[in-house]
Amino acid sequence: MLELIGDPAEDGAGGYEAILSGLQIELNKPYFVAVSVRIGDTSETGVTFFVKQLADDAPMQVAHVAHKVTSNHQSNLSLVIGGRDPDKDQAWDGLIDDVRLSRRALKPDELLLAREGSNDGTVGYWRFEEPDFFKDSSPNGDNIRPEISPAANADPRTAALIDFCHALLNSNEFLYVD
Repeated sequence: MLELIGDPAEDGAGGYEAILSGLQIELNKPYFVAVSVRIGDTSETGVTFFVKQLADDAPMQVAHVAHKVTSNHQSNLSLVIGGRDPDKDQAWDGLIDDVRLSRRALKPDELLLAREGSNDGTVGYWRFEEPDFFKDSSPNGDNIRPEISPAANADPRTAALIDFCHALLNSNEFLYVD
């Protein structure tokens, strides 16, 4: 899922939009995931999702989706990898490996799966490797500041309930919200 958020007060082309890929992933399997966005292109090629299961010799799955939010998408919030704004107690509990953020839409042969490292369009490239786990490997030097989600400080009963809810929501694809 990709969320685009813009200010509709400026020209009416902003607002909030949750864009779903329709691609399915299974639990406990490693995947490569990517999304390429052309903000000004509201056609079916405006947003392209890529998913490839890494454990098997599976083909790359691709989904093209149209979108509506095209402007005023600057935010005063920090970039959060694997969650949302930490002040809203919304975090994702899982593992994340290499993350590369680019300032332009990438073609399939430019994705991190095909080309490791940074290029002229790289905003940040985080590899999560020792000795400097949160170091930005791009020339920009935007190192990550680790922050613990407020949910991590929950009492054991609340933490167990959260884990149970995650397991329920991820099993058998029983809940869909449009």
